[in-house]
Amino acid sequence: MNDSHASSSACGERLGACFGLAQVPRTIRIERTSIAVTNISCDWENNGLTAPIPVDDAFLLTLQLCDTARHHLWIDGHSQKTAPLHRGSISIYDLRTSPMVNSVSAFRNMHFYIPRDALNAVATREGFAEVEDLPNEPGLGMDDPILAGLGLSLEWAFDTPSALSTLFFDHVTSAMLSRLVRAHGARPPQPTRSDLTLSAAQAWRVEDMLVADLSGDITMGELAASCDLSISEFRTAFKRATGLMPHQWLMTERIKRAQNLLRTTHLSLLDVARFSNFADIRQMRRIFAVALGASPESIRAG
Repeated sequence: MNDSHASSSACGERLGACFGLAQVPRTIRIERTSIAVTNISCDWENNGLTAPIPVDDAFLLTLQLCDTARHHLWIDGHSQKTAPLHRGSISIYDLRTSPMVNSVSAFRNMHFYIPRDALNAVATREGFAEVEDLPNEPGLGMDDPILAGLGLSLEWAFDTPSALSTLFFDHVTSAMLSRLVRAHGARPPQPTRSDLTLSAAQAWRVEDMLVADLSGDITMGELAASCDLSISEFRTAFKRATGLMPHQWLMTERIKRAQNLLRTTHLSLLDVARFSNFADIRQMRRIFAVALGASPESIRAG
């Protein structure tokens, strides 16, 4: 994960400057995709009027992380209707316009920077027409439990970015783009075949790709392409073949490797965590507790 390009679009330092923040906000993105996610927080009221976000052929999807009682919004200089925004509500801004916000209440939110060409690449793969607009009233927010649930699944990553794998980040963001396309696409997709699954050869190929690098430094698009499937087809086929999503399957492999190292070597817990691609001992302990109901120490003790 990195934010080397964060200043080139409506994310990271550039987005923080629009909000008048002295501290550079935390941003996560991966090199092989153009999606970026920025966490913006302001704990005081009346932060003032934002600077206009630079015009861009992209969307900014804003997910509220706390209740925000009051704010004002202008788009292209025109005042918009506003209402209190609750945690989980979503606003989508077309960056071809110039949105400006007056932050009356304290706020905390995540901003997903989505270039239009990235969204339309998904539309093409999913069999939809290109998405010209994403109609909504951003000042009022909207409820979309699917988008909100996907977005909120990344909330923890800003505190422990080293534990976030490329595969999980790409799984979440590609699913969000698919949801946006399916909610606003011009024509419905073909029904998913009830028998769609991976062949034995496809399953072995994908599993070899995942095991080759347990860090998860691979995208859903790369895995899907290896099977000559769209991302949505691959996601369905992999789940039917294995019972798990790719990032879940990868985590089970990390757990298996860690268990084997604990039982067959005298490596320190730190080295076991590192060789199994856990961020640290704390993450390994947390995953073991959830998945196995046991600690690494108890596994080693037999």
